[in-house]
Amino acid sequence: MNLVQKVALNTTAQVVGQTLGVLVSLATLRITTGYLGVDAFGELAIILAVGGLVVVVSEFGVTTTLARELAKTPEDTELLAGSLLRFRILGSLGLVLGTLLVIPVLPYSQQVKVGLAIYLVGVLGQSLATFPKAFFQTELKLHLQAAVDLATKLLALTVVSIVAVFDLGFYALVGLLAAVGLVGFGLAFWFLLRFWRPSLQWDRDLSSRLTRDAVAVGVVSSIGLLHFRGDAILLSLLAPARDVGIYAVAYRFIDQAFVLPGFIVAAVFPILARRLHEGPGRADETINRAFQVLALASVAIGFAVLTLARPIVLTIAGEDFEEAVEPARILAFCLPFIFCGPVFYNLCVAVNRMRLLIWMAVASLGVNVALNLILIPRYSYNGAAIATVVSEGVSFAGSVWIARRSVVFRFDVGFLLRAGIATLVAGGAAALVWQKSEPLAFLCAESVLAGAAYFTGAIRIDDLRTALRRPESTDTA
Repeated sequence: MNLVQKVALNTTAQVVGQTLGVLVSLATLRITTGYLGVDAFGELAIILAVGGLVVVVSEFGVTTTLARELAKTPEDTELLAGSLLRFRILGSLGLVLGTLLVIPVLPYSQQVKVGLAIYLVGVLGQSLATFPKAFFQTELKLHLQAAVDLATKLLALTVVSIVAVFDLGFYALVGLLAAVGLVGFGLAFWFLLRFWRPSLQWDRDLSSRLTRDAVAVGVVSSIGLLHFRGDAILLSLLAPARDVGIYAVAYRFIDQAFVLPGFIVAAVFPILARRLHEGPGRADETINRAFQVLALASVAIGFAVLTLARPIVLTIAGEDFEEAVEPARILAFCLPFIFCGPVFYNLCVAVNRMRLLIWMAVASLGVNVALNLILIPRYSYNGAAIATVVSEGVSFAGSVWIARRSVVFRFDVGFLLRAGIATLVAGGAAALVWQKSEPLAFLCAESVLAGAAYFTGAIRIDDLRTALRRPESTDTA
């Protein structure tokens, strides 16, 4: 099975699972917003945002570092995984306990504080549940991660439905959602047993090196993801809970869209690390193909968000959340940065250019915080959305600059021109019919984008044939 087929197979399995997951998540959102209302849903959104921030930071770069090391030296699996699992457990426990200590001084309502303390139990499970992903990446078995995600989302839908039907209240909802995180942890480690029996075996010198690398990766990753989690936190500190609820609905578009680049880059990363290790030029095709697929996907999904934001918001959240339409449309413009940035970020990680990535991440986070502090008091959730778009653009530009300085590879610049022409033509077609019908504008944009991308050569039929043809061998190269 060739490279394109292996990545396509992994990605397809995940996309199918994630598509089902998105539908389940939207159903969960509809039930939750209908049960809680705008204000209480805003308080729940604050709890989920703070909990999500702890999960992001507690990752500490362990997954990416372990996947990189397993791809290079699979014979050292026991020491590599044992050392990093030990670090992950201690780090996650420390962060959860630290968050518990600061809850009393946070400027939130008593209901939010109590709910957050309850939810942190599930946060610990969510944090540890991401550890097995490194094995799923390396073994190109990412459908297992998709299965974990789908199972937890189905369980979340079940508990939310139970709370709503029996009117169990806010705290019961938070507690059951925390329990879902613990179940996800158990399921992920059960799948992990196929590849490794968890242990805390470690080597002091190896652990020290891995920890340094993981922390460096974690700093960059955490700062990058703070662009998403951080704006909700700042919004909760500078605006009413109601505004946080509105923004949480708008952000759901981006949150769901983000999984596609995660799937593709996760499947490509071990291959990319091997290609770079083999010598100059070996990774060129992998880099270009990943970038091109993600760029076109970001444009297609961006048009979907721009044209269908209103009917989707009204369907998944109700008329009380109609104000979420405008920030959702603003956030659509950061999709190309979100989709394509990980290609260059992971390229830098593969060659261990962490110091430059840290400085880039700090600069882009500074832009994000400054813009949020300026824009949120004036424009509330719309200001937070604008800050996210600008700071993601800065982060993307920085990743590209560092990658070009660190790795010699031939980038297909002509693709940008071809894809740009296709995007402009599709945008023009959508604008012509926008006032008549938003769904019609969506259909025009997507169909014209596909046709224009084919005729300009942004989509090449040979690549599709390569991905879809029957494998002639079991080559794993």
